[in-house]
Formats: sequence, C-alpha cells, structure tokens
Amino acid sequence: APRYRAIIAVLRERIAALAEFIREFADRRHHGKEEDVLFAAMVDAGMPRHVGPIGMMLAEHDQGRGYVKAMESPDDRVAAKAARDYATLLSSHIQKENGILFPMAEEVLPPEVRERVAHRFAELEDAAGGAASRASWVARLEALAKE
Repeated sequence: APRYRAIIAVLRERIAALAEFIREFADRRHHGKEEDVLFAAMVDAGMPRHVGPIGMMLAEHDQGRGYVKAMESPDDRVAAKAARDYATLLSSHIQKENGILFPMAEEVLPPEVRERVAHRFAELEDAAGGAASRASWVARLEALAKE
C-alpha cells in the first residue's frame, strides 16, 4: 500500500502540472488568441459564431476547460480519466483546426485582415512574455513528458 500511495502521489503531481500547463499556456495563450482575435475576425467576415466550425471549436474549448477542472479533482480516478479524455479531445481538436478551421480562415479572411490577425497574435504573445516565455512553457512540458 505505501508503494501504491507513492505512485499515486507522483501521478497526481504530474496531472497537476499538466493542468497548469493547459490552463496557463494552451488555454490562456492559444485558445485565448483564437477566441478573441481569429474567431472575431471570422465572425466579422460573415461566419456564424455559435454553429459550424467556430461553434465547434468554442464548444471543444469549453469541454477542455471542464476536463482541466476535473483533473484537479481529489478523486484520483476522476483526475486520471479527465487527463485521458483531454488528450483524446486535443488530438481531434488539432486535426479540426488544421484541416477545417485554419484553411477556412485563409479562405474567408482577406489578406489585410489575416495580416491584422497575425499582428495582433504577435502583440498578445509579446504581452505574455514573448518567445522566452513560450520556450519556458514548452520546456516545462517536455520535462514533464520525460518524467
């Protein structure tokens, strides 16, 4: 039983670190830029916000936030299941972004709007600490993956 508790404690620590990474980096930086900048530009270009690709992405962002919250559950089984469910969601979500959402943005946004979106993304990235901060977060994730 002591060995089991030690293993659970290590897993709990890793899940907590993963939840922090997702919340602070993936959600705040990546999803935040999408929701506040890219989706707004796409809606301005005539795409609906609550249905279709944007609606699906927003729903999945909310679903991911729910998984992150569940990863902080005191119930180890709930936390572990939430981490697995998040990983499954993320894989599918990235495929949808790359295969549907981003190509659609390229199609519906005129070049000058795409340029403004890219400029705003860069401003937000700089405000969040820029490349050094991004590298620090990536290094944390890589270290976590090696453990």
